[in-house]
Amino acid sequence: SVQTLASMAKPVGGKKRTRVSPALVAGGVGVVVVVLAVVLTLQWSLLDYIQTSDKLATAGDFEGAIALLDQAVSKFDNDVRGHISYALMLERAARSTGRPEHFDKAAVHYKRAIEIPSAPMYLSGTPHLAIAHNNLGGIQEQKGLLREARESYQAAIKVGAAGFWFPHLALGKLLERFGLVDGAIAQFKTSYKLKADDGLRLHMATILPLVYSSVDEFHQRRQSYLSNVQTLLNTRLSLPDPLGQLVTVPNFYLSFFGENDVETYKNLASIIIAAGPGGNGPDSITYTAPHVATAMASPFHGGKIRVGIVSMFLKEHASGKATQFLSMLSSDFYVVIFDIIDNMGALAQDEVALRFRGRADKHVPIYKSHGLAAMRSTIANEALDILLYTEIGMDPGSYLLAFARLAPHQVVTHGHASTTGIPTLDYFVSYRPFERKEAQQFYSERLVTFSDFSYYFKPTVPERLLSREELWHDLKISHEIVPGSVVLVCQQTLFKLTPEFDDVFRAILERLPMAKLVLKTYASKELNDRLFERLRRTMPGVVDRVLMLPDMSNVQWFSLLKHGDIILDSYPFGGYTTTLETWAVAGTPIVTLPHKMLAGRCTRAFYKIMGIKDLIAKDKDHYVDLTVRLANEPTWRSEITSRIEEHSHKLWERRATLGEWERFLKQLAHREPVSSLHAK
Repeated sequence: SVQTLASMAKPVGGKKRTRVSPALVAGGVGVVVVVLAVVLTLQWSLLDYIQTSDKLATAGDFEGAIALLDQAVSKFDNDVRGHISYALMLERAARSTGRPEHFDKAAVHYKRAIEIPSAPMYLSGTPHLAIAHNNLGGIQEQKGLLREARESYQAAIKVGAAGFWFPHLALGKLLERFGLVDGAIAQFKTSYKLKADDGLRLHMATILPLVYSSVDEFHQRRQSYLSNVQTLLNTRLSLPDPLGQLVTVPNFYLSFFGENDVETYKNLASIIIAAGPGGNGPDSITYTAPHVATAMASPFHGGKIRVGIVSMFLKEHASGKATQFLSMLSSDFYVVIFDIIDNMGALAQDEVALRFRGRADKHVPIYKSHGLAAMRSTIANEALDILLYTEIGMDPGSYLLAFARLAPHQVVTHGHASTTGIPTLDYFVSYRPFERKEAQQFYSERLVTFSDFSYYFKPTVPERLLSREELWHDLKISHEIVPGSVVLVCQQTLFKLTPEFDDVFRAILERLPMAKLVLKTYASKELNDRLFERLRRTMPGVVDRVLMLPDMSNVQWFSLLKHGDIILDSYPFGGYTTTLETWAVAGTPIVTLPHKMLAGRCTRAFYKIMGIKDLIAKDKDHYVDLTVRLANEPTWRSEITSRIEEHSHKLWERRATLGEWERFLKQLAHREPVSSLHAK
């Protein structure tokens, strides 16, 4: 959003009037009492309020600044500038103080500014309505009100002025979330034309659809991506503010192709290193914390091993659920938990978040709004022995942090099941049940594999689940699920459903005339529509038996996992959290086709741990045959369900790797050879 407040205070006609001493304002916190006393006796203009509140905020007194502007909008309720200035201040305070409730109040004042009938008025060369609509859209988008945000960005563009690029960039990002990639690129190009930005240039070169229209597009987009990266390698980009400029992690969606793209990941890292700030200072993209050189050249200090754990997803998120076992590190370690807080985020209070923070010897929130250098300095100040990223690839914050050397040893694990390509990450920790012998080739980091699956807390299942009839009624598909229907569930997010697997789904439905395939909706109707456009071409004659479910509550979700007759794992990027949640609630059989890489081998590993091999397919045809047999032989299906229910307890709270994790971390700290390196 537009965040400049001081520029909003430029006088619009008339002479500037200031009736408060700069020395008085410089007092900072607490001075608001004096200021309000002055206000009561002097006839301030709106401009006086705006400028004085800006000085208070600069001195760190956001409460005083907000109180002053609250009085201003009461006094000048019909002046657009007051409401916009107040909203901007509330946004600024929210980002600086970590109080997201200020965003709600900011939205109220942007709406009030939009409602005020007035002649066209410009603030810093931009129509006031454009600023209000644009920033309101940003708040709406962060709160999940995507339709409203889209309308706000479009309104900002409609009333905007030449050079006002903000809403074009914002609308492009939103359209990308909707799956409307071509429309997103059009907005990005307009934004880039108005304000050239190499972060946006990088994003346009690496943008990928969430849902592909065909197998041909699937392969063409990938080839275009790879070609663009090669071109950028020979192009000098400039990213002086990487965190502010990087639209997203450029390789996130590449991982869903299931190809060995480790060299491309490394090339992307090289592009960012070359484009980012150079030198050795705290702004450098390859910054090294002051304590690192000494620590690496010295014997271990002899105290507790200082381990930092960092992510934006140390909470009720698939990544947090998969890595919360780190909260069980023993007292041999001094653990610092770094919660990355997004621009409008707040500390999570769920079970997973509290488990992480409950183990912390020290808990440190790090705010993206403070900038990358400040985030790195906060971590560097802890003088860590080891910095552990629970995931890298889903959040630009952790991705960019990893380019710095903030600890002598830096480790990433499987919260996102993909390598990073970043040279300052030393090890990727995985598990032998998930990896093939040749797996090292898929990682830029040195691969470490422990002997067993990690300690996993059994998912919490709602006390009361819906009956099968209640569930179909709640999901509004009762008319589709007739007696004799076999309900096939693919519970994966839509961007895991690659067009190369459509023929498998088609073959299953053709051989099972009473089967219904239910899918989980995504964030936008447009994305669902795009998927069904493809399925109508690739699955003619059976697409009418594919059902898209609405958004589900937690109770509906677990009820679906229980009452689906058969679950179909996606390929090449399969299930992990969804598989474990399924078997926490019931023994619903899952048909899986293992892939060569970690992301597609998890369900297979869980079956192996339970001693069940029946539903691990050898190829696509075998996948189809297994599904058809399960549907046509309810006795066999019931037998497998019983075996899963009998053995699923083996998946929870396996302790073997807890000791292996600790041994690995101690070996790093003590400069000993790592005993769990994966064989090359």
